[in-house]
Amino acid sequence: MACGKKYKSSNLAVSLEEQLANAVRECNVEGVQSLLLAGADVNMPSLSGKTPLSLAASTGNIKILKALTQYTNNSKQFDKNKSKHNKKANTCASRTSSNLGYYIVIHEDDDQDEDNIVVTSPTDQSNVPSSGSETQTPDDMDKLEWDCEVKDKIEKSEASNECLVPLEKETSSSCDTTGSYCKEEEVWSSQYKWYAQILDKTCSAMMDNLFKTPKHVCDLDHQDTNGLTALHYATDLGHIEVVQFLINAGCRVDVGEIENLTALHLAAARGRTELVQLLIRAGANVNRKTSDKSSPLHYASGRGFTDTVNLLVGSGAAVDSLDSSERSPLYLAVSRGQLSTAKVLIQHGARVNMEEIHGYTPLCEGVWQKNVEMVELLLSAGAKVTHSHNLLHYVILHRHTEMAALLLRAGCHINKRDDTGDTPLILAARTGQVRVAEMLLKHGASANFSNGVTGSTPLHEA
Repeated sequence: MACGKKYKSSNLAVSLEEQLANAVRECNVEGVQSLLLAGADVNMPSLSGKTPLSLAASTGNIKILKALTQYTNNSKQFDKNKSKHNKKANTCASRTSSNLGYYIVIHEDDDQDEDNIVVTSPTDQSNVPSSGSETQTPDDMDKLEWDCEVKDKIEKSEASNECLVPLEKETSSSCDTTGSYCKEEEVWSSQYKWYAQILDKTCSAMMDNLFKTPKHVCDLDHQDTNGLTALHYATDLGHIEVVQFLINAGCRVDVGEIENLTALHLAAARGRTELVQLLIRAGANVNRKTSDKSSPLHYASGRGFTDTVNLLVGSGAAVDSLDSSERSPLYLAVSRGQLSTAKVLIQHGARVNMEEIHGYTPLCEGVWQKNVEMVELLLSAGAKVTHSHNLLHYVILHRHTEMAALLLRAGCHINKRDDTGDTPLILAARTGQVRVAEMLLKHGASANFSNGVTGSTPLHEA
């Protein structure tokens, strides 16, 4: 992408992030740096859906990429916050020495300031719901494990035959041994509700706050609205230097987009052999599959990129990998007429008689494509003629004499009836193909073999 005019920051109606995206598109390094210093979120997608890093990868501008990836604005504030969290953790851990379990962060509301986060343990009486309160129960609660402190209490109570009081009644001056709160089941119920309440409050907070990349730290693997990363864009557009830069910077090479398409899939689909080699050396999985179970080899084979196919197979790609329709790379190569690619796959040991989900083989595709060279290749590699597909009937109906001769030599069932009851000889007689009829008779076709439905013979149809 060519760089445009110089960046202007006078438009105050546009957000900082959108201005940052414009500066990246225009390859304005100074504009990018000034907007980052002004507080623009380096990971925020623009209106186009792309992140600043993805836009930079699309332009192929290394200087812009460096400006984005090396930016650490407010680093002192970041360190300060980090120190504050560490201090808080130490304070919480020192509340009790007997607690060997874990603490859970509670967010009372979404707008609460970070300084007001409450950290508590399962034995804090103030956070245990009453037995009559309604508490949402998350999934998989049966898999929860109790805090060691709670276990110790129960074991001690059982050993001394004392009444086991639920936490919300623990401050009571006396124990009513006849009351329902003296039952062990009530204690476990209280703990169950406690965990349910805490998990309900903290689940979204953990996702939103604990795993979110700070806006002043450039996330190399940040996915845009389409699930694509900067590496996807750089690979798709063939920017080798950008791909190398991102790999050296530490990006993950196997991140999948919405359909689980990785950078290696894109490189293979474009036939970018150099990029394929670069990604494989960086650790890309050559057998990674998309949501429809297509591997990089499927993409390269179907598009006829023979060099890429050679590289992938030589790097460990499964030559007989199946997609969601149970098609192998060879099947795709044959169906799209990629003769040289089919030869390479067969040389690497691809199985020529593998059936896809409907029972069709590569030979079926070769015949349907009327590709004589492909059919000859498959037959020479050991492909079998499946009689149920009526391939001989097909080529006679399409008046393909050369293909009919190939199939006859391969051992087609000479007198097989199709779904309408016709034999190959009846079809040849009906369509007036004298040469084909002669070949059929020479290979043993019966002149008296009638139609299974109407009873007509080849002589009736001639």
